[in-house]
Amino acid sequence: MTNAFVVETPTPRRSKAVLSALVRWLLRVGVGIAVLDLYLRLVAFLMAAAGIAVAPLVAALIGLTATLLAVPPKGTLDRAITRTLKPAVDAVDAQIACIFIPYIAAVPVSHLPSGSLLWTAAAACTVGTIATMFVAGKVAQAFSSSSIGDTARDGEQQTEETQTSAISAARRPRRMSAADAARAVCGATPPEGLWLVATVALAPLALIPWVELVFHHTAAPAYTCATAATYLLARRVPNQAQRLGLAPTVTGGVAMACVASLVGWLTGVGAEAGIQDYLAGAGALYLYFVPPAVLGLAFRVRAQAETLRKNAKPLALAVAVAVPGGLLLGAALGRAVGLPPDVVLASLPKCTTTGLAVHMAAALGGNPSLAAAGCALSATIGLSAGRALMDAMHIRGATARGAATGVSSHAAGTAALAAAGEDAAAAVSGVVFALSGVFGVLLLEIPRFRAALLAVAGA
Repeated sequence: MTNAFVVETPTPRRSKAVLSALVRWLLRVGVGIAVLDLYLRLVAFLMAAAGIAVAPLVAALIGLTATLLAVPPKGTLDRAITRTLKPAVDAVDAQIACIFIPYIAAVPVSHLPSGSLLWTAAAACTVGTIATMFVAGKVAQAFSSSSIGDTARDGEQQTEETQTSAISAARRPRRMSAADAARAVCGATPPEGLWLVATVALAPLALIPWVELVFHHTAAPAYTCATAATYLLARRVPNQAQRLGLAPTVTGGVAMACVASLVGWLTGVGAEAGIQDYLAGAGALYLYFVPPAVLGLAFRVRAQAETLRKNAKPLALAVAVAVPGGLLLGAALGRAVGLPPDVVLASLPKCTTTGLAVHMAAALGGNPSLAAAGCALSATIGLSAGRALMDAMHIRGATARGAATGVSSHAAGTAALAAAGEDAAAAVSGVVFALSGVFGVLLLEIPRFRAALLAVAGA
């Protein structure tokens, strides 16, 4: 019988290499996170001193994006920025679905509409998402000269570039990566198993009567490990089920809400207070990484700068028409079907990437957790039916399909295009969902547009 919890006996040289790789990775990620945090605080301070009302996170994202696009590629400054920030951005981006789990876990305590209103809200979000996809795709298609063949040609070019990079990398001496080191530490043990063991080991800390710490502080280590374990387990859900809405963020969020409710019931404070304890401790820790995730969009735009340059006109027009149109349409639909104004406002940024959507919802006075749930719904639509919907709406060409997907269903739709082999469309979608999110946030900073949006929503 094979024991899953077995780690290969390390040699001294291998142990040193593993430890060195992990320490090197932690230092690089830690320095990157610290620099991003310092940069954001500096932007906030300067904007407050200048009396500028634009959200600091948005200004920081625009500043970083402009800097990355302006500096000469592979120059000294470009290499310095990339070397300092990219490890942190990549680390956060790799676990982005896990970071947003607390938003989904908070949905049960977010004053959801009851009964038929919940299904009405979901239907309004679905219609709004599909309409946004249609408008963005058709506008981009009308002003684009690309064809379906572009996808194949661009895909072949990307494949050649990838193969060339792989050959070049193979010629260079390679140190052990953090991923290899992690696999060496885990051995045959599933990572989620280690996180579960850590959860059980840390749980007693929550029961110790610490003098100056409250329960959500003492329970945070166990909850943090439990969230990671739950996320890794949720990733094992079959792809077919994930396309139907059981994405890791949704599944993990629901599971952690159940766990926190159970803990609250067992400790006598109640299910709702149990979820609040989770959000105040481990949830706050995970959400700390949302700003670095948002700032990481700057690197996504820089990576697709050539795609942006070649398709500037159709993409700019698609974003300029579909983003404000989608927001106004969502407000009108929500009001028409009788949704409460706060629910309408929370649902408006559903087509925006989650990190910016929760910021937009808060700026409008809506609930960020409901906004995250709306993002999960639009992501599910893009992941499960996005390509079929675009085929039915006769949206053709890499530029048009990428614009339609990026504006309406952000990262999940982008992943669906990549998985289906539409590499060029996925590249377009990757830059569009970043640009449309920033543009949406900037629109809310315009008093007249904001007032019009609130008026249409009935708020």
